[in-house]
Amino acid sequence: MKIYLLAMVVILSACTGLKDAKQAKDFNEKIAQGEVDKAEKIYEKETGLLSQLNLAMLNENKGDWAKSNEYLTKAEQDLLWSSDSIQNADELLTKGMELILSDNISEYKGQIYEGVLINNFKALHYMLLGDNDKARIEFNRASARAQNAVDQLGEKVKAIKNSTEKPDGYSASFVKENLKDPELESRRKAIEDLGTYKNLLNPFLQYMHGVFRYETGEYNRAADLFRLADVLTNGKNDNIRHLWADAENRANKNLPAPKPRIYIVHFDGSGPKLREWRKLLHLPTRGLGTSFGIALPEFVNGQPAFGNTKIIGDGEPQNLPSILNMNIYANTEFKAGYDAVVTKAIISAVTKAIIQEAGKSISRTDKTPGIAGALFDILVTATAIISTRADVRSWNSLPNTVHIGVMDKGNNNELQWVYDNKNMAIPVPAGPNSVIIFIKTINKTQPPLIASAVIKNN
Repeated sequence: MKIYLLAMVVILSACTGLKDAKQAKDFNEKIAQGEVDKAEKIYEKETGLLSQLNLAMLNENKGDWAKSNEYLTKAEQDLLWSSDSIQNADELLTKGMELILSDNISEYKGQIYEGVLINNFKALHYMLLGDNDKARIEFNRASARAQNAVDQLGEKVKAIKNSTEKPDGYSASFVKENLKDPELESRRKAIEDLGTYKNLLNPFLQYMHGVFRYETGEYNRAADLFRLADVLTNGKNDNIRHLWADAENRANKNLPAPKPRIYIVHFDGSGPKLREWRKLLHLPTRGLGTSFGIALPEFVNGQPAFGNTKIIGDGEPQNLPSILNMNIYANTEFKAGYDAVVTKAIISAVTKAIIQEAGKSISRTDKTPGIAGALFDILVTATAIISTRADVRSWNSLPNTVHIGVMDKGNNNELQWVYDNKNMAIPVPAGPNSVIIFIKTINKTQPPLIASAVIKNN
């Protein structure tokens, strides 16, 4: 009876993750096709974390910064990862990381880097709304998350390892042998080759926070943030280096207020996703058959819309280089926990094989009537199949890359944005203050979103 009840729980509960994943897939397909109303309708009755994250990006696509922040705030409340503390592995397990057979059983808890992006994006939106007080709060929260991220990541990996109970007859050598499987090694190499950001730090956050502090006259803090952004981009962005040098100079000298600037931010393409791939394992012979399948998440790189573009003002055309590659950022967390996830999947395969065999043994020995016994066998087998699903949920409506540009405002009352052999005029708000220009491109078939706002210097 216990086996029967466990089987029913797994079958019913696994629907949570599979439903989330399907909705997210359908949502992104509608967004890619420009069917915004249909995309929004997918989540009209949903309140979970993924629905809030995706609806936040949908409203960002519309340029509705306030509505986007409403959804981001709701998402932040549902996120497992705290902005001001570091949970240890035991705390994470008690909050829902301990999953019996399949990660799809639980509600989506979010990734650590997603928490940083939530506050990062909220701060950017508040800058576009001209609300410096709220932008400051969000930048501070994002920075706190970023500082905690590397320690939280270590505890997360530990929690994944601790969440899998080893079955009787568990063999460490068996797991170790399967970890060396050529297919697994190939995927591991692809993850390694993609690269990571040191300590899960986000260079775009450091840069935008630096811009905010610079424009509000906090030059010491701005210099520190620009320095870190420079380190994270390997010193390859001249705009960051110039801002860093200027902020340091102003921090040490009593200089006139800086000339107003134009800061360009371009969100391009559709970001990385996870998909499932399956692998057949050869298990030790214990009367359980000779093989059993596992399912693992596979990292899939995002797709650019236009990639690097150019902006033209009074002077020479300026390239808009990438400051944040979302593939690398997401991969940093994915890579850190990958071996733990694989190990968990292998151990779970052994566990499910034991449960499956035990269930069938019960139906053979307890004299269950023919049809009922057959149904019981089918149920136990179905439990193993359904629970053998990879958790492929993630915030997959993110941009592929983030690009930046900086130029003196001067006499520029209009910029020319050059993309895909086209030119688009961008009006520059008049006045003595600096300006932020926000561009978003999802793919080549949809018109770009362009917005601008004056940066208040209070």
